[in-house]
Amino acid sequence: MRKKTIIFFIINFLFISFSGIYAQTVSLDTNRMRIGEHNALHFSLDASKWNVQNIVWPSLNEILTEHKFEIIEIGNQDTVFDEKNNILALNQKIVFSVFDSGRYVIPSIGIAEMGADSNDFVAFTESMMLEVLTIPVDTTLAFKDIKGPMREPIRFSEVLPYILMVLLFFAIIGFAFYFYNRYKKQKPLFRMMERETLKPHDWALSELTKIKNKKLSQQGRVKDFYVEITDVLRRYWEEEFQLGALEMTSSEILSKLRSEKFDSEIIESVSFVLSNADLAKFAKSTPSDADNEKCMEFSFSIVRNSHDFMLRLQEMNKQQNEEGGATK
Repeated sequence: MRKKTIIFFIINFLFISFSGIYAQTVSLDTNRMRIGEHNALHFSLDASKWNVQNIVWPSLNEILTEHKFEIIEIGNQDTVFDEKNNILALNQKIVFSVFDSGRYVIPSIGIAEMGADSNDFVAFTESMMLEVLTIPVDTTLAFKDIKGPMREPIRFSEVLPYILMVLLFFAIIGFAFYFYNRYKKQKPLFRMMERETLKPHDWALSELTKIKNKKLSQQGRVKDFYVEITDVLRRYWEEEFQLGALEMTSSEILSKLRSEKFDSEIIESVSFVLSNADLAKFAKSTPSDADNEKCMEFSFSIVRNSHDFMLRLQEMNKQQNEEGGATK
């Protein structure tokens, strides 16, 4: 039996020697470890001795698993290059642990060549011995209770989803109650924003102020200046007096104002503004700067005086109605 064992080791030694054992190495962080501790296996291949394209990399994790090692982490295959970008070595690291005490053998790991038979390895590493020790227990000491798991403090990020769910729930309840209450009272579901409506003369004065601040006539845009002024005045008469001024010509507007018994001062101002506007818009004439400023001033006075005229007219109509009612 001893003779056969010696012959077996001699054959293995010769086979490994001639198969290129020098081209690859395997090592452990430690050959002695305690149960549950982490250990690492380092496998390295001298790529300068091989054609890397033909190498079949061994499945180190399967080899360790078969020998009752628990795999913790499998590292990637690292490649080492020289200055000329040639591959010098291939490395891999596997972290493992063992949970039974005893002695374990990490077997010889072989490298196969692509195209060869799967059992026809061309290089082997040496096997290694690993000793796994138990944790010494002092039996003279009293037994202690097993400590329960430690509680970690609750983080705000863990509570936030629940807070948002509660807020969403109350928001849905609030909206449902609001809609039901509006529906029950036969009110619209959404309140429309009430927009303050300007009276015609207030609107006209505001628009004329904007035109004045634009200073169109000073920029040479005389036609635009008169177009905007006359548009404001026409709309004002349309809304304040229902004269239909938007569709009337300048002469028709003046005739209508005379028939409605407007003050002569208003009619003269309107005539001056409209005549200059017609010259600028249709005759391609350019009124003087003084006429432009006067038209701007007249436009303000036209709106103010027209509004005063309307108030006096309303007061006169009111008095006539009161006197007529008293006579009856």
